[in-house]
Amino acid sequence: MNRASRRRAASGRDGWERFEDSEYLRELLARLSRDGWARDLEADELIRYCVSRFSGLARKHRLEPDDARWAAFEAMRNPSARNGTDPWAVIVKAVAVTMRAAEFARPFRSDLDCAEGDDAAGPGSIPARAANIAAWLRCHGWGLETARVAVEVVMLRLAEAGSRPAACEQLRKDRHARAITGLPARSCTALLRLLLGAPGHDKARANRGKGVLLRLALGEAPARLDADAALAEAAAAAAPKWAGRL
Repeated sequence: MNRASRRRAASGRDGWERFEDSEYLRELLARLSRDGWARDLEADELIRYCVSRFSGLARKHRLEPDDARWAAFEAMRNPSARNGTDPWAVIVKAVAVTMRAAEFARPFRSDLDCAEGDDAAGPGSIPARAANIAAWLRCHGWGLETARVAVEVVMLRLAEAGSRPAACEQLRKDRHARAITGLPARSCTALLRLLLGAPGHDKARANRGKGVLLRLALGEAPARLDADAALAEAAAAAAPKWAGRL
């Protein structure tokens, strides 16, 4: 059966069953990537199917259905989902990693934001945590979206690796992760040091050795970050030169 025939056959199925067909899903994701998700009725239906499919996994990790929605949406937007041999294999793995990371991220404080009048308190998911830290980076010369994506990548890899040194090592070698962030090598290396710390620093530089993520996880008040001149200087120095345009 050729691709067109498979698509016609899948389209004729009742309910959400058509989405289980990998070839149909691949073609749908390619269309959504080309034409956009916002006005496509089938995109909304696909998202609802994914929420239903992954809600159980979300509950297992003490998360909400909206976390499943976000995780599936981000996975399906990734080119590897539509270009890989098995789209669902890529999506399921990505959602599982995101759920583990979101559960891991719960200890991080959610009220870190220096934007005027902005209440950053929200659910304990990776997007909320990354958005809060990105807002802080924005105060030091980073583009908000650039920072958000980069912080999310680091947090996800930290959860997957299980330790700061392992995450640092993996991210330094991972060209794909750097491509996702879009950061130049200098900014990427500096951001890793900023977020994950630099184990081995002497006691006089203990806070720098911990990194922003660990400092927040240990309960340090966001105001302490704002008052840390060395940290602010490091954040500004790490910002890519083009960050202000994003």
